[in-house]
Amino acid sequence: PPTMSMLKPPKSATTTRPDRQEDALTTAYATSWSFWDQYRTLIIGIGIAVFVLGVAAIGYGAWRSAQNDEAAQLLGGVLNAYEAGDYAAALEGTPESPGLLAIAEDYGATATGNLAAYYAADAQMQLERYEEALSYFEQYVADDDILGASALAGQAAIYVTQGDNAEASRLYLRAAD
Repeated sequence: PPTMSMLKPPKSATTTRPDRQEDALTTAYATSWSFWDQYRTLIIGIGIAVFVLGVAAIGYGAWRSAQNDEAAQLLGGVLNAYEAGDYAAALEGTPESPGLLAIAEDYGATATGNLAAYYAADAQMQLERYEEALSYFEQYVADDDILGASALAGQAAIYVTQGDNAEASRLYLRAAD
């Protein structure tokens, strides 16, 4: 008669596949836990630093947007004088609003502050204050648009008045491009 041992043969010693998987999992877990134990402070510190940098970036973006909005309101208050041809008042401001120079100085890192620098350069040029105009044209961060080309052409015109035709022609070519 068949014995119990014949009905359920014992596992062979060479069949250790599930054991190998368990060993690999156990080893990975132990290695991970050891790594965590050894570098816990560093890992937590890096996590906190990444979180703080993310919050700071979001906060900076919100602050910069608010600064741009504030600059836009101030610029709107002084553009009437600029458009009326009262360039000195536009540059210096009115009792109600700071001028283009102050807006470009205080809000220069914003898009509206950058635009104020362009208007300040043009107003200085209209008043024949060429050195000041050149400074504000150079401060203006030009895009590849009509204002960018106008800023380059304004710089070129100033170089013509100074007798530097080579620099003027280089700038006119850049403006044309």
